[in-house]
Amino acid sequence: MSRIIKDLTVRKMTDTDTLIWGKMRHELWDQISTDEHLLDIKRILNGRKRKGWIALLPNQFPAGFAEISMRDYANGCRAQPVPSLEGIWVIKPYRRQGVGFSLVKTIKIDSQEQEVTELCSSAHIENTVSHSAHQSWGFDETDHVAFFRASLV
Repeated sequence: MSRIIKDLTVRKMTDTDTLIWGKMRHELWDQISTDEHLLDIKRILNGRKRKGWIALLPNQFPAGFAEISMRDYANGCRAQPVPSLEGIWVIKPYRRQGVGFSLVKTIKIDSQEQEVTELCSSAHIENTVSHSAHQSWGFDETDHVAFFRASLV
């Protein structure tokens, strides 16, 4: 890390964060339109199995976000259910400055308060940057997996 951002705030997202959340989600998952993200955010906010967090700089500028979902099962985990880090994204100028670490740390604390004992995540096999980030956030690699599908139509 080049430097650590001090006085970073991480909190759960609310409906007041919808627009910026949608924009950040689109940066991470650009194959989905912002409007589709906004609909999904509405489902997240109205549901109980998914949550989002936002990292804010001291001036309240958003530096990144993360989302989890509760899964009944996750490869490599012993606990059930288990929260899964479904996505994490940090705005480029703030990468490698503790934003991702702060998001994951807050998610871990919140998960422990919910009395769960593990947090899972995944990354594409070729995404070695994400692998390194996960290791720096305290994740242990459990497996390499290739997914397959067979069309039935």
